[in-house]
Amino acid sequence: APTAIGTTLKQAVDSAWQRAPAARTLEARQDEVLAARDNARSWLASNPTIGLSKRADQGVTERDQRESEISVSSSFWLPGQKSARAALAARSTEEVAAHISATRLAVAGVVRNRMWEAAAAQVRLEEKQDHLHHLEGLRDEVQRRVKAGDLARSDGLLAQQEVLAAQVDVTNARTAAAEALSRYRVTTGLLRLPALEPEPLHGTAASTNLRLVAAQASEQRARAALRLATASRSAPPTVALSVRREDERLLREPVNSIGVALQIPIGTAARNRTVEAQAQTAIATASAEAAEVQANADADVETAKERLANARTALDT
Repeated sequence: APTAIGTTLKQAVDSAWQRAPAARTLEARQDEVLAARDNARSWLASNPTIGLSKRADQGVTERDQRESEISVSSSFWLPGQKSARAALAARSTEEVAAHISATRLAVAGVVRNRMWEAAAAQVRLEEKQDHLHHLEGLRDEVQRRVKAGDLARSDGLLAQQEVLAAQVDVTNARTAAAEALSRYRVTTGLLRLPALEPEPLHGTAASTNLRLVAAQASEQRARAALRLATASRSAPPTVALSVRREDERLLREPVNSIGVALQIPIGTAARNRTVEAQAQTAIATASAEAAEVQANADADVETAKERLANARTALDT
């Protein structure tokens, strides 16, 4: 039977993922890189162009010469350029997939925090309510003894003061619980909390750090972009195929001819200097981010282990 919405942490994370703006951006970028990967498979660097031309003698001449020509031209990627484009498309696909995994993990962390914050706030509210009930019972007992003359009237006033303070604490706790539950609902769109059960832990701490994988994927994509910029210092060559028909009064039959034209641009290092500099900057940034994540990864794991051990000790206590 299907599980009711909001009864598991996974369903809460899935719901939060559908509401996360970062998720929509990454999914749109995923469509973008998939389209780029499909384009990288083509040898055409531009859409084919069809040209039509016609020439004729001006005025009246004995030759009465007329020419008609139709041509088709297009630019083609050089082998090095095509392979560089394919490599960039592949690295971009890997980068987006890595960032989706890392972002989904971050969303799961937010949902987990919101869930347990709301649960803890509800428990604190229940504790404050139980404490208030206890103080109300104690106040009633003190008031009874005050009326009987066993205690002074000041004792009754002190007991009443404790009850009023506890009522304020209950009100504050109720507000905090409502705020925590509201944050959970805004994050997930669900009205109820999932089942509050401890999550199973992975067996080892050597599991893949998704943030590090995403940072490394960004660095690899930046390096692929630099290779493409280097390979594209010259524009792709253009090949044109034309068919010409010549009519002349002195000729018995029209003359048809086929022409092939090739244009090879001469590239210079200055052509893509800005693009290459931007790629170098992207590499430096991604490399620094990857190094920072790598440096913090082990520390994060050790901190998480220590917090888990302390939480278990507190639970036992």
